[in-house]
Amino acid sequence: NKLESILEKVAERCQIVHISDNDPDSAYQLFEALNDRAKSLAVCDYLRCTTLEKIDGNDREEEAVEYWNKISLFNNSDKYLKDYLVSYIGKAKDSNIHTQVNKEFFNYDTPLTTDQQNKLIDRVKDINQLHMRYIEILEGDWPYKGNGVTDWDKNRLLLLIKKLKHTQCIPLLLAVFQESEIIFSQVVQIIEKSIFKIISICGVRASVITPIYAETILEIRSGNFNITTFQNKIRMLDHKYAPANAFEEGLKNLEYSENNISKIIYLLTTLEYNFEWAISEEKCKSKDHKPDKSIIYNLDSNDIEHIYSQNSKKNEVKSELEDLKNRLGNLTFWSINDNRSEKNNNFQSFSSLGNSKLKVWNLSQPHRSSCSCPLASTLFPCKMVVTRMGEQLYGGQIAAEP
Repeated sequence: NKLESILEKVAERCQIVHISDNDPDSAYQLFEALNDRAKSLAVCDYLRCTTLEKIDGNDREEEAVEYWNKISLFNNSDKYLKDYLVSYIGKAKDSNIHTQVNKEFFNYDTPLTTDQQNKLIDRVKDINQLHMRYIEILEGDWPYKGNGVTDWDKNRLLLLIKKLKHTQCIPLLLAVFQESEIIFSQVVQIIEKSIFKIISICGVRASVITPIYAETILEIRSGNFNITTFQNKIRMLDHKYAPANAFEEGLKNLEYSENNISKIIYLLTTLEYNFEWAISEEKCKSKDHKPDKSIIYNLDSNDIEHIYSQNSKKNEVKSELEDLKNRLGNLTFWSINDNRSEKNNNFQSFSSLGNSKLKVWNLSQPHRSSCSCPLASTLFPCKMVVTRMGEQLYGGQIAAEP
């Protein structure tokens, strides 16, 4: 049969060569060279072997084994070990992560003293414990168990990681996790605003912000972190890569499409949270900016609605609005069920309109944008309100009204 045939060929054509090396690093490099075309040895597996070898005979050896077992259960363990390393040293090379981690955390001359072995085990324990927080952050889940901040504040992490899809900040968040829950929340919201402005709207690459992350990680680990200093660094980056005119232009060019849905609904919900503040010049000038945290919009449970229908019936087509229908000024949001139940109704016939609690539906005269088309002038005042909100909420000055 096939199994016997395979066994026969293996026995006849294969040879087993035993190679020994007293230096673990050299042995691993030799293995990598010989194993180049096969499945590579996981970073986690390498570190498990080298660390357990160094604590052989210690009373806590089984404890360390259990930690490594838990870490290796997850497919992301190698990526996590790199992010853990970066969360201490700011940046790391993509290759030879095992060597870098070993050098930074397990660099002991053998044989180790009992005290050194215990320190090594404590490090493995920390790697395991922080791995749980890493998984939570990676999923956008709040990593603290207390109630030091509101649910609204906690939700901003989910928006940053899952909706804005910015994961380059995770090593920084691992580092800042040792600070208070309030500081962690402030860092998340500073990053969130900047990422939306610089990357989502102005199209700049994330690589421009990672050097600030690296600097801040080193400040945290050395005990020199200051939230105001971090905020000022991010603000300077905003001014350089996303000045007011570029941000405004980016908003004007943002159109409804499958790729832009997350950006648009993120913007509209953020505007809703800050609406009362955004439309008031007096409040805009005030330093006391407090968004409405009484409600949390689940972006997965809300849908974007075209006020003037995206697919109007023939007798309702307005030629002067066709070129504007996918622009921000013609977009709002509500529950997916309400949206789909209305299908392609014109906004004037929406049954849910009168019952809506959204401030973005406030179509009163003071909030209408100037427009030659009477129907368009009743649409949500994107140009004025969004620009004012953007300039203030994201660190600029009040833009001149159109």
